[in-house]
Amino acid sequence: MLPLSDLSNHKDNCSVQTCVSGPVAPVRAGFRDRVCYGYHTHGRDDDFLFCYGYLPSPKERPSLKQPTDGGPPVYPLLTIDVNMDYVEANNLGEAPLDIPFIGTHVESEKEIERLRRIVKMIEEGYDKRPTPDPVPGFEFQHAQLIELNKRRKLALSHEIQRLQEQLQTE
Repeated sequence: MLPLSDLSNHKDNCSVQTCVSGPVAPVRAGFRDRVCYGYHTHGRDDDFLFCYGYLPSPKERPSLKQPTDGGPPVYPLLTIDVNMDYVEANNLGEAPLDIPFIGTHVESEKEIERLRRIVKMIEEGYDKRPTPDPVPGFEFQHAQLIELNKRRKLALSHEIQRLQEQLQTE
């Protein structure tokens, strides 16, 4: 895990801004330029962990939806779990957080099944393996990856529930 953007200042008023938009984030700056990466907590957790090296707490993320039943916050899907076919077919660019999957009844059922397959893969793969002890000196990073997996499962569960409720109202 290498937080590349941590080399930048977390400010919004610099002469050069960085932005991760895909596998590469090119940065060109001169000797006197200050390179910045806006410290935004509204992104996806995997992007945030990659850029900053840690996960923001729910308190640092006012954009997270809080369920009325007092349960855990509704985290957005991780980038790896977004239905990119849907994003590309609807010209949505880089899978915006605030545009949910909306499809026909059949498309929504297929999306629910796709998300359930991901959950099954996690449960049958990652969750069944014993969690190794963290390497000495890397306990924090180990805990962050475990938390990311927990948030991933919560995000998938919430999205499946949202789509099921959407189907019931049709």
